[in-house]
Amino acid sequence: MSIVITRRGAISPFGIGIDDFLKNIQIKQSPTAINIFDVANYDKNQAYVMNDFDPKAILGEKGLRNLNRNTLFILSALQNNFKDVIDYFNENKLELALAVGSAFGSLQSISDYEFEIFEKTPRKINPVGFANTVLNSPTSRANIWYSLMASSTTISSFNISSAKAIEFSIMQLLTDKADAILCGGAEELNMQTFLGYYLNNFLTSEEILPYNKEKNGTILGEGAGFVLLEKEENAKFPIIARVAGYSSSFDSNIVSGIEKNIRNSIEKSNLKIDDINIIFSSAYGNSYFDELEKQAFYNIFGNKLSSIPIVAVKKFIGETIGASSLFQLLVSSSLKDIKVLPSVYFYSEKEKKFEETKNFEIKSSNFEKILLNFSSECCNHSAMVLNIE
Repeated sequence: MSIVITRRGAISPFGIGIDDFLKNIQIKQSPTAINIFDVANYDKNQAYVMNDFDPKAILGEKGLRNLNRNTLFILSALQNNFKDVIDYFNENKLELALAVGSAFGSLQSISDYEFEIFEKTPRKINPVGFANTVLNSPTSRANIWYSLMASSTTISSFNISSAKAIEFSIMQLLTDKADAILCGGAEELNMQTFLGYYLNNFLTSEEILPYNKEKNGTILGEGAGFVLLEKEENAKFPIIARVAGYSSSFDSNIVSGIEKNIRNSIEKSNLKIDDINIIFSSAYGNSYFDELEKQAFYNIFGNKLSSIPIVAVKKFIGETIGASSLFQLLVSSSLKDIKVLPSVYFYSEKEKKFEETKNFEIKSSNFEKILLNFSSECCNHSAMVLNIE
């Protein structure tokens, strides 16, 4: 039994809807100054941020006042890209589940509510705000908003959260817990997250430079991405890509953890190492972590990496933390709709390092066996092999 992707959607600084998102990521975009909160006193103050995001244009005027930014991302992504899908499953009384990966849910909501407690005391605060402090609030509100009666799941595992949501969704479908699953990742940018990265010196004021020992730092992003996952045998919508193999594990040795899951996912796909045409990586500008991922890739592919493009999606859309794996999946499953990628990497045998190639032309017929690596410093690792239809 195969799991297939039959619909995609995105709300991001690169576009409202999958078509705009895919069109705009093909052109190198620069981060913009953050103005949704005050960063005037910080020297690193840019991000891939939706400063002008207007949920009312998508969701209408009513019922939005008590919803936080992450919830509005999720609702907008579903409304803009999946409303007909939701209507179809509801009208036919089919089980459509929802699973979302998010590292923080909404730190802004949690922080605001705690400050209100300190300021007004617990007896005088507005109880309506409490619901937004719960990590699974955005997903639960989406189930209510769209009358989804199947399971509602939020998974938090830092910047591999949406990879874990993908894994969970695959298992739910394989064990017949749902007819289909809207699987997503969502993360909002807020002052609390920004400060967490800034104060720990994880940000850069320059561009993200994966696999670069001399430069360290990332640029934050935000948004929500979704795919509709179905069983191939009873898919209700046209197949875009097929999940050929998936593997996941916890391993404190990052190199061996990455390597083990990549080998397992390729084996489960009934493929060989040489069959892989392109790799989508988790690199995000942390020189220590990126070097470990590079080592794992080399242990598996060796000098063959000189002919396999490696795509670090976070380089051109930013570190979207809990949503990052889902955005990797969106880009990789959309290669037939992409003509060029702003940046890819190839291994240089001469220099013994990964070197960047800019404005890399995509011919989808050359890239039908796709490897995705989802890894993070928290020692959770996953890998997926995707076949493009």
